[in-house]
Amino acid sequence: MADVAYRIAQNRDMAFVMELWEAMNKEVAAAQPRYRVGAGGEIVWGQWAGKIVDRKEGQIVIAETGDGIVGCIMAAIPKDAPIYAERPRGRISDIYVRPEHRGKGIATELVKRALEFLAKKGAKAVEVNAPEGIPGLKELWTRAGLTPFATRFWKKLGS
Repeated sequence: MADVAYRIAQNRDMAFVMELWEAMNKEVAAAQPRYRVGAGGEIVWGQWAGKIVDRKEGQIVIAETGDGIVGCIMAAIPKDAPIYAERPRGRISDIYVRPEHRGKGIATELVKRALEFLAKKGAKAVEVNAPEGIPGLKELWTRAGLTPFATRFWKKLGS
């Protein structure tokens, strides 16, 4: 296995992170079409992710090998309504590892680092959305100690 270095994404990495995000979304949309990104969605996500990096509101951890940036994960503590007992709540999103680098523990290490970041920031719990149909995704979260707690329902309205 090639050496993997993990580090916090900087502004100079955002084009590569965006490439991973686009690859992730193609894979997720193929498995779960409801997660298709709408027109301009990549611009909105890029601006949001840039704020995470600039303002330190969260963290994007990247995994890098001799092949370049091969994986990333985003963790943040969103400003949700303070109604839950376990607060603040962290949120992990947008984990992706290039297919040729899967099965080497990269995603597991990215999750570990995201959880450590959220704990240091004071999160009392963490939430993750795991779309149906992505091989290994539920197992990844279960191995990290997360348990399912809700079911989402969806209906398209109008034409």
